[in-house]
Amino acid sequence: MNKTTQRRSCPRGGRMAVESVTECGRNTHPGIGENTTATLLAFISPFERFCSAKQLVAYAGLNPRIRQSAQWAGKSPIAKTGNVLLRKALYMPALTAKRYNAVIMAFCSRLLARGKRPCR
Repeated sequence: MNKTTQRRSCPRGGRMAVESVTECGRNTHPGIGENTTATLLAFISPFERFCSAKQLVAYAGLNPRIRQSAQWAGKSPIAKTGNVLLRKALYMPALTAKRYNAVIMAFCSRLLARGKRPCR
C-alpha cells in the first residue's frame, strides 16, 4: 500500500499540517471503512485549516472539559462542543481499535491504572 505524506504550511503560523493520503483508496486500519473515510474527509477537509492536532481534536469536540473550582475538582469529560457527526463517525472505529490494536489496548490499560474512566 503506497502512502504519501504531503506537508503544507499553516496559514496561521509556522507549524505544519500533515495529511496522509492513501493512493489506492483502501485503508489499513481495522474499523475504518469507506463510509468512515468519506465522513472524515467531508468534515475535516481542507486539512490546511488545522495547524496542530490540538485544533483538530477541539474541532471534533474530543478535548477535555475542565470542571473544577477552588475546593472541588471533578472528572474531566470530553467537551462535546465540536461536530457531533464527526464524533459519531469515530466512535465505532475507536471501539474496534481498542479491541484489535495492541498500542490502543496498552494506552487504555495505562489510563485505567491512573484512575481514568474506562475506554468504552
